[in-house]
Amino acid sequence: MERKKVLELDKICRVCIAERKDMRPLFSEKIAEMLMECATVNIESTEGWPDKICVQCVHAVSRCHAFKRQVERSDKELREYIKSLTVRVVIEETNDMKLETTPQKMLSQKPPKLQLIQPQAQFQLQAQQNQLQLQQQQIILQPQQQQQQQ
Repeated sequence: MERKKVLELDKICRVCIAERKDMRPLFSEKIAEMLMECATVNIESTEGWPDKICVQCVHAVSRCHAFKRQVERSDKELREYIKSLTVRVVIEETNDMKLETTPQKMLSQKPPKLQLIQPQAQFQLQAQQNQLQLQQQQIILQPQQQQQQQ
């Protein structure tokens, strides 16, 4: 029959169950609360249970708790950003076609729906402006030519 290891509960770390020289009180500096936020355990000050935590576990709990908070803050910020985001993506193609989305509130985390829009009349407008400039230059040149002929 196998003998179980005898644990001296007043000398072990509540987290790693190791006997260490450098121990801290588990129920000070909110260590127990941080531990319960990181792991699905219930840590209570119960008579007879270990009430100390080793320095290595204190550091591990602190890092874990800080990481958990960072993930939660980042998630909250991203969700708020995506919720309020109005998407309008315009990509100019070399063949003068535009790809753009319809502006919409992003109510889910799905990527925006893209649709192809035919080139707009801006190129026709540019051509008309160029034609007007040429006509203006011709008008200016005509009076000068008439004066030179006289």
